[in-house]
Amino acid sequence: MVCDDVLAFHNDPLRRRAVFKEECREVRGEADQSCRSELAAERWVRVMCDYGADGVWAKGGFAVHPADLPISDDLAVRILEWQYRHDNWRTLQDNAEHPVYIEDAPPDVLEPFAGEGFLIALVVRRQLPDWTVVYRDERRRVPYERVGFTDEVRAHYRQWSQYEITDAVLATGTPPDNHPGDYGAGIT
Repeated sequence: MVCDDVLAFHNDPLRRRAVFKEECREVRGEADQSCRSELAAERWVRVMCDYGADGVWAKGGFAVHPADLPISDDLAVRILEWQYRHDNWRTLQDNAEHPVYIEDAPPDVLEPFAGEGFLIALVVRRQLPDWTVVYRDERRRVPYERVGFTDEVRAHYRQWSQYEITDAVLATGTPPDNHPGDYGAGIT
């Protein structure tokens, strides 16, 4: 029975939206407002999926529920749906042979997923115009397999893979052209 419920949930986007909408109502109705107060004081949010999270992150690096942000219920539900697709993309593709992580997915899966995340980040910025909104773009992969995984490499590529949704990005609707160049280029 549980398996049937999970499959029904996977196959019914209207049911998922209803569940997510109710979840947002419950979060917004909680007595503890400390998370919302901290977010409002910082006025900073990162739009980024990670397994088991809710699609948005506070400045201190902790995951928060989108309903804790002063955004519309529809946008909060859209973020939860996007996060759900991230966590369950292999199941939704009905193919266990796909790579585990969505950033390793083929372009026909990764592009629409990351594109939706970018559009979500734009809408978050429109709804929170005086906030700093950062988007973690899964399309902008750090070439760890070529240059190694060190703090120095991560710092070199961070502003390219995680960028702010500035007024210019909002106006053009395109990610910034800010590739930092190859790490270690010219070093022999």
